[in-house]
Amino acid sequence: MEISKEFIIFDGNCGFCNKSVMFIARNDIDDKYLFVSNNSNLGKELIIKNKIKISAKESIILVKNNTHLLRTSAFIEILLNLPKYKFLGHILNIFPLYISDSFYKVISKYRLYIIKEYTCAIPNNSIKNKFIL
Repeated sequence: MEISKEFIIFDGNCGFCNKSVMFIARNDIDDKYLFVSNNSNLGKELIIKNKIKISAKESIILVKNNTHLLRTSAFIEILLNLPKYKFLGHILNIFPLYISDSFYKVISKYRLYIIKEYTCAIPNNSIKNKFIL
């Protein structure tokens, strides 16, 4: 596995999370990210190895260079690496973290009600290799 890759750990049982990850995967034209469900062996291993004290069910987790980012910090970092959405990352970066994380926590709390699908879209061949099962 390439060292330069960054891992995005997500809640594999959440329709909203799965749609979000598919959006990121489709727009990750530089193939920077690998996607790992929090339920997978690798997801659990990364959480333990990086001493992450929050559940991936509560937050998207970005693991890079043996460090990790959570919630809005992870989301902004990801957006800044998606060429078409870099501007949105810069806009979100203007807000203090405690404000944007508060908003993030509300979405996280109700994410299962936002998109009620319990099945994941099957990735096409161009992005399938970004997912680690």
